[in-house]
Amino acid sequence: MPTIRDILDIHFARYPLMRAEDVYKLVHQAVFGPGHILADPEAAREELEDDLIRARAGREGPQEDTDPLDPQGRLIRVHLQPLARLGNAAELLLPVMVETARTVRGSAAKMEEWLGEAEVWCMGALPEEHGRLGRVVERFPGAGHRPLHHSAIYRAAYRPAYRVVSSALWEQATASRRL
Repeated sequence: MPTIRDILDIHFARYPLMRAEDVYKLVHQAVFGPGHILADPEAAREELEDDLIRARAGREGPQEDTDPLDPQGRLIRVHLQPLARLGNAAELLLPVMVETARTVRGSAAKMEEWLGEAEVWCMGALPEEHGRLGRVVERFPGAGHRPLHHSAIYRAAYRPAYRVVSSALWEQATASRRL
């Protein structure tokens, strides 16, 4: 069975400029899903529509339509640029986001476990970031884990525009479409 370190390896191969904040963000999303972004569903819709407009105008983007987030394969990042070519992208994605947020319940214990694995991974893959990851983790101990933004380096290099959703729900929503 894959581990969170395997997921980090996949992301590091795709995004070699990732930093401690990006590792933390990945682990947070793998554990807690998209809940924090959907506190206000109407605002989430407006933000999604704005991001889709920007994604349509973008010329650079990820090679893949999705990225895996957790070892069980239950959560993925759906990249908006490939999706933006659909006229009804928001109508397709928003219900999946809402249902994912409603059903995914992470735990502080799982976050702690996977952050521990991420720190070990960092020692080998990103040794210069290991200390920074430890400091990020110390800022949000126990149940106080909060989402973070991607690092400035990651944002500049990759221009991330995606949403975190259930892979099973996304498959159901897109089964009749070729994306």
